[in-house]
Amino acid sequence: MDRGTGCTFPCYAVALSHLRNSKVYGDIYHELEEIALEDKSLRDVFQHCEELSMEQEQRQVYDGQVKQIMDKEAAQREAELRIQKAEEKVEKKIKEEKEAIACCLLEKGMDIEFVADSTELEKQKSFDIQQDVQ
Repeated sequence: MDRGTGCTFPCYAVALSHLRNSKVYGDIYHELEEIALEDKSLRDVFQHCEELSMEQEQRQVYDGQVKQIMDKEAAQREAELRIQKAEEKVEKKIKEEKEAIACCLLEKGMDIEFVADSTELEKQKSFDIQQDVQ
């Protein structure tokens, strides 16, 4: 369908889709629909317009699904990072508590090897704590 305008099916179909969705030109669209019942060329343009519309709707559905998947993965990764950060905090706190216990034991005169075994700290760490206590 090119009546000297250089416009092809896709061009007309896009124009029709704009008319269909327009509050101002909706009446024109409905009149063209009626004409299309008798005009095969116009009917073909309408059919092409519907196909384009369906493709756009399918693309929107697909894009929505992709976004949903990406959002889910991002939320999962964020949760993993929060868990990792919490685990690091717990490990740091446990280490601090072990060192505090070692300090108390060493202040009471306990042997470095006993303190290291009891707190599961390395002997060198227990020795360093003892140096700080004295």
